[in-house]
Amino acid sequence: MHILPAVAILLVTFASNTGRYKGNLPMDNLGQKLREIRRSGSDPLAGFSLEIGLESGYSLAGLAETRTHLRLAGDGTLDLTRSDDQGNYKIPPGHFQATLPRTQVQPIELLVEYGLGPVPRDDQPPSPSGPFTTLKASTAGATGEMTWGGWPDLTGSPIQKILNILFNVADSHQLAPLWTVQLEPVELRERDGVLLGVLRFHNAGSKAVKIAHPASPGHSDQIQLQFSFWEAPKPIPGVTPLPIEPTRVSIASARSGLVEWIVLRPGGSWDLAIQETLPAKLPRNWRGVFRYRCHLPVSGGTPESFQGSSTSPEIKP
Repeated sequence: MHILPAVAILLVTFASNTGRYKGNLPMDNLGQKLREIRRSGSDPLAGFSLEIGLESGYSLAGLAETRTHLRLAGDGTLDLTRSDDQGNYKIPPGHFQATLPRTQVQPIELLVEYGLGPVPRDDQPPSPSGPFTTLKASTAGATGEMTWGGWPDLTGSPIQKILNILFNVADSHQLAPLWTVQLEPVELRERDGVLLGVLRFHNAGSKAVKIAHPASPGHSDQIQLQFSFWEAPKPIPGVTPLPIEPTRVSIASARSGLVEWIVLRPGGSWDLAIQETLPAKLPRNWRGVFRYRCHLPVSGGTPESFQGSSTSPEIKP
């Protein structure tokens, strides 16, 4: 099953990751309601919505680190929010949107209308950081939900067909960024054991977004900025290199006072000066990345506040 490399919160409370099908609100009731709307001559897509939420990763400050939420409305509006790039800067966290033609939305509504069936049981024992998925659809006061943990075999099922349609849209870059949080190191260097340079926070979207200053006070890793570095292994033909064990350095240690929110304007950037003493000199052939995490509660108001993690491209000397 193809799943985007990030995962999400839905309007559902997760009790546990059981690895089995659990129908919170039967989809059969929703299908019956959609058929009634069709028989009355009305448009089943009017008021229809479908949401898919996936989450995985260990909890940070009460939130799963990796969350993806897709919401499709009957008018074709597709919203994607992604909290974590999972170390791949090419798929930044953010809020994205696209408009699908009716020809793409209608097959999804029909799959819901005529039955999704149960989710097959996943016999693998769930892990605390394992994946968890929720599917929710609603129309005209009727709602259906399905939740499951693990990676059940959905091959050929209506649910798999829905996932394929939506994730293919996401993968095809039809989604335009409303806001993103991306990291870009600028002129990074070491001098006398001190890391110097600038870390640029960039928003490639059409709307503003708020981020917490990395030095704002927090608890339980709610706000964190780390620099990880390691020595690039020398390739030896026929020999598999040992796993990399990076050295991690916390940047911008907490200061007193309230959380300071930084607004990233549409298409804008904010530069953080880096001046951090390293625990050891950088190796001659070093590589490194920055990773920023913010898991504070949503601040409310506008613009939206960022909850998630973002990673810089790999840095080379």
